[in-house]
Amino acid sequence: SFPMSPIIFNLGPIEIRLYGILFALALAQGIFLFQKFARQAGLKQKFIDSYLFWLALSLIIGARLGEVLFYEPRYYFTHPMEIIAVWHGGLASFGALIAAIITTWIFARKLKTTTPYTLRPTPFLFLADLASIPVALGAAMVRIANFFNAEIVGIPTALPWGVLFQGYELPRH
Repeated sequence: SFPMSPIIFNLGPIEIRLYGILFALALAQGIFLFQKFARQAGLKQKFIDSYLFWLALSLIIGARLGEVLFYEPRYYFTHPMEIIAVWHGGLASFGALIAAIITTWIFARKLKTTTPYTLRPTPFLFLADLASIPVALGAAMVRIANFFNAEIVGIPTALPWGVLFQGYELPRH
């Protein structure tokens, strides 16, 4: 077994965590790939930039609100300043998904009124299709970050590939 820490290094009082780096890389690759796919599909750069800005913002806000509203609402409503303290942890992927669906629906309505559609699915399905590969890759990166953050741990094991997570006495699958 080998010990694992979610902290890569410290810059004075600031901890650089693998989760934050992988979350940022997930957003960056998503933006890069979506732009490429959207340009190939003929979308205008102004629309792409606007959609990606609001999508990235909604992902972060939605992920945080998912954590706040579904996991510990009493705590956050009695400590409202903690709602914005993302550095204390707490993002929920389903909150990000809900926010992404809402944002995509809003932009699909905008796209429907500004772009002629022939031989294409509905604007919502069209945008969702363009985002499917970036979203899948980003979700995989965030799941790997969850593993390193000791949020996804298996059962105890004595096998040599067991991982010793902080907060757990025995190595785990």
